[in-house]
Order: sequence, then C-alpha cells, then structure tokens
Amino acid sequence: MAAIRMRIGTRKSAMALAQTAEIARRLTAAAPEVEVEIVKFETTGDTDQVGKLLPHGGKGGAFVAEIRKAVLSGELQAAMHSLKDMPGNEDTPGLVIGATLPRDPPGDVLVLRAGISIDDLRRSRGKGFKIGTNAVRRAAYARRLFPEVEVIHYRGAADTRVRKLDNSEMQRLADGGAVGPADALIMARSGLERVGLAGRIAYEFSVQEMLPAVGQGIVAVECAVNDWQTRRILSRIDDTNAHRSADLFIEASRSGPADRPRELGRAVGLELLAKGAAEIIERSRVR
Repeated sequence: MAAIRMRIGTRKSAMALAQTAEIARRLTAAAPEVEVEIVKFETTGDTDQVGKLLPHGGKGGAFVAEIRKAVLSGELQAAMHSLKDMPGNEDTPGLVIGATLPRDPPGDVLVLRAGISIDDLRRSRGKGFKIGTNAVRRAAYARRLFPEVEVIHYRGAADTRVRKLDNSEMQRLADGGAVGPADALIMARSGLERVGLAGRIAYEFSVQEMLPAVGQGIVAVECAVNDWQTRRILSRIDDTNAHRSADLFIEASRSGPADRPRELGRAVGLELLAKGAAEIIERSRVR
C-alpha cells in the first residue's frame, strides 16, 4: 500500500511542537501507512509578543487563523490546536475537529521567582508583589485570592514566560512602556508539563480557588470537513471523552472566547457567577 502523506500544521512554540509530536507518535502507531510531516507556522500571536490579543480577534484569531487558512486551502491535511485557543464563537465552515488527545490535567498553577513562597503572597494579601498573566479570568481570580496584588500584562510561550520570570525581564507594552518584572505567574499545569517544566509548579489552585478555562488541557486536531480520508485516519487516535468535552466547549463558547466567564455557557457561567466572578471581572481588567 502506498504511503499516505499527512501534513499537520502547528505553531513553533515548544509546547505546540511537543503536542504535535505526540499526535504524530500516536498516528504512526495507529496508522502505519501514514507519513506525518510537521509544518511550523508563526502566527500573529507569536510575532506580536507585546500587545493584547483582543485586537487580533482574541486568542482564536491570534493563534489559529493562519493555520486554519492553510487547511482550507489544501496546503495542510490537519492542524494542531490547544482547544482553548480556538475561537469557539463561529461555525468555522469547512472545518471539523477530527480527533482529540486524552485530556491533560486542566488546572491552573502558580510559578514563583526564587526567594518567595505561596505563604508570602497569602500573608501579605499580595501587597508588594506582581503576578503576570494575559488572561482576564486568571487576573480576576488572582485579585480575589490576593486582594492587594498587582496583576500585570504578561505574554509569551510557556517556556518564554518562565525564562522572563527567572531573568527578571520587563514585559514590553504596545504603547512603548513596560511593566514588571513579575514575581509570579499563573499558568496551565498541562502546558508546563508539556515543556518539561512541571518542577517549577509551586502551587496548584483548586477548582474552588480558580475555575480553569473551558477546554484547557485538551489538544484538538482540526481538518477539512469533506476530507474523509483524513477524518477516518484521525478517528483512530480520537479520545471519545475528550472529544465530548470539546464539543461542549464549542457549543458553550459560541458567544465568546474561553476567557470571558459570562460567555462560557449556562453551566460554567452560573458556577462562575455563584463565585462572584461578574463583579470581580468588571474590576479586574488586566492593564
């Protein structure tokens, strides 16, 4: 049987490449007739490491738009996405999630610079400390847990953010200014594990302390809806439980991106509102 070529598009970040390599490994095992080629893309969100993501269409527009176009044009057979980076607020004509990997732990964690601890943040209520994040959701919960902390705009791939923390680097801003350096970062546990930095986790937030983003920890493989050969092959590595969660994510977030708690869908929205998130978020926009 002739080999079937499958070109899979991905961002160039260490985490994206690790996720795509896992997809390739699973495909090779499940479909030996497939030859996988990993195609690296530099998305708008990767090239702009300064500004906020909303002007680029949020995380969805910033991190997936170029790769999706390549799938639709036939340049790629599939695309790897972190599910929470997908827009979810559109029907995406011509595209479908062909497979999802088993879900990684979805929780958020705290990464600290040397010399401080979670107890320091708690005792001080965060006063005198700066926590870096680009997510409105994480900023809201950070201010709830540490009421006097300063939350600063912080961008970069997972390994880049940790390096900037360790080197006490300032975060440049779109207006030419800068903020920082950060004392702590709030990040996804799954992302740190993917890039080999799980050892930097200083504290893992409970769901009661910080509700994870919808879709966090799920890797999705997208393909053309009418490419039945690719869809059949991808189905061999599909995790049905994660795929069911992905379908719920797409349905729940049709009215907005995954980091806007009031738009996540009825179940998650109600849970957030019960925790007082609506008021917190209005007061907690990341500057």
